[in-house]
Amino acid sequence: SAVSIITYGGIAPATPGTISGSTNVCGNNTTRTYSISAVNGAATYNWSVTSGYRIVHPATGSLVTSYSGTQRSISVRFPSSGSVSNGQIRVSATSGGNCTATSGLRTKTVKFGPQTYPVTGPSTLRRYNTGRYTVSGYGITNRSWSFPSSLSPLTGTTSNSIVLEALGTSSGYVTLTYRSCGVTRSSSKYVTISNSGGGGAARGSLGEELEATISGIYPNPAVDVVTVTAGSPLKQVSVMNLLGQTMQTTPQISGREATVDVASLEAGSYLIIAVDEEGKKVHKLVVE
Repeated sequence: SAVSIITYGGIAPATPGTISGSTNVCGNNTTRTYSISAVNGAATYNWSVTSGYRIVHPATGSLVTSYSGTQRSISVRFPSSGSVSNGQIRVSATSGGNCTATSGLRTKTVKFGPQTYPVTGPSTLRRYNTGRYTVSGYGITNRSWSFPSSLSPLTGTTSNSIVLEALGTSSGYVTLTYRSCGVTRSSSKYVTISNSGGGGAARGSLGEELEATISGIYPNPAVDVVTVTAGSPLKQVSVMNLLGQTMQTTPQISGREATVDVASLEAGSYLIIAVDEEGKKVHKLVVE
């Protein structure tokens, strides 16, 4: 009669869940902890790291590149600096008994050391429009923006984000120089400026008249109300934020003076846009 031979193999545990721990690490011989939740059916966990990183052995304290044991949490020692860059923390789970089986591998990518982050924002601007440019990243310090003379800043130049207005037509690079993990980096975006088309937030199609100013605006900074005066009878006064969004409008004004209520506005910088018989004019307003 025929003989059937049945081979039994171990059942692999599920792949471990998300590895918790730092995603961004600057270095300087820093030690970080990484851990996972318990996996059903797992007897041991198999940890490994990218070359250049080291696991602190739970029992001996020695620095190793891999470790298998019951620990669901490990300490990883990162180098001070050098050629080591982004890498991975990896872990799998192995079942117990005579017929062991190992799960799939869970990985966590670590951004190690200085990083270069992109500049986001419109690549084209129409003249007299505004655009916001931002660099987002971990541990950025000592920030400083630079840009062509045709662009004028409407916000500070030392934060992660800047709002620029295109007053001229000379295209060029918008650049943020910064320090990432103590190392100087710079990121740039080429911005094309044109008289038509393009992106950015429109400032009410002010055109050349933006180069003119309102005769008077006081107090400035303001808390609750501001008075606007012009050289000819006013028709309308609007308050606009630095992204070109109209916050409020005061229509049907009689005479050369208008009182604008700004009490409901959040503290910050705005633009007063006044329309009189000579056209549209602009003035920067600070609300406290």
